[in-house]
Amino acid sequence: MPFFANDCRFSPDGSKVAYTRNLGSDIYVRNLADSTDTQVTFTNGNARAADWDPTGRSIVYMRIFLDYGMPDSTAGLHIVDIATLADVSLRASGSPVFGSNPRWSPDGSLIAYSLQTRITPSGFPTPPHIYAARADRTGASDLTPGDKRNNEYPEWLGNGPEIVFESYGERSYTEHVTQVVQADGGGRRTLPVDVRPYVAFGAVAASVGKFVYTGPDSAGEYGVILSRDLDDGQGSTIRQLTTYQPPDSGSTADPIPISMLGARRDLFRP
Repeated sequence: MPFFANDCRFSPDGSKVAYTRNLGSDIYVRNLADSTDTQVTFTNGNARAADWDPTGRSIVYMRIFLDYGMPDSTAGLHIVDIATLADVSLRASGSPVFGSNPRWSPDGSLIAYSLQTRITPSGFPTPPHIYAARADRTGASDLTPGDKRNNEYPEWLGNGPEIVFESYGERSYTEHVTQVVQADGGGRRTLPVDVRPYVAFGAVAASVGKFVYTGPDSAGEYGVILSRDLDDGQGSTIRQLTTYQPPDSGSTADPIPISMLGARRDLFRP
């Protein structure tokens, strides 16, 4: 049966891919050696944004919805053991951790995520901040406290203690920069590049100092996947990874703006 794969993440050794099948389904793991698929979450469509721990044994993911009358622990961030399928709520000092786009640190000790902290007296939520929860469940820290900007999409930068994230303007998501903060909340800085220049797909390939993102092809006509160095402020290292071939004039097929043909798998590894 055909399906649409979302949120694809390669395992640390590159032998497996975790993905969400279709828009309202659960997380599966594909073994690339034998092309078998294993369902590892059973949430009836409430699992998103999987990421691997450094050992390749466990996956952290987010459950978006909290059903009426159900415990808080049935939503928020969860960790599943892909061998035993044991699924537990990620906690910080005894309380469930809520957030989006979780990313496991290279040493396995922390999980970064973004979170809108609370509802203000005016009824509006505070801007999302970047957090880091300890994988041993002993606590979590706000790494961008007091910030009025919208900070989202954390990714670990290399093997060190830094997190790269997208920081959007207080009132407009069209004003955005990519920033870095250390896991203790210090050393915040702005990168010379924008990982998500078109408010679309973007992912950091930290091991090679690059990022991949969707953007226009060289003719400015079609959407393709591009790569660029993280320290390239001038755009001299931009490289087009995919192409799009328009349908023949007599074709009745709908145009598909992005083709994954030729995409380098190694750029997408954590």
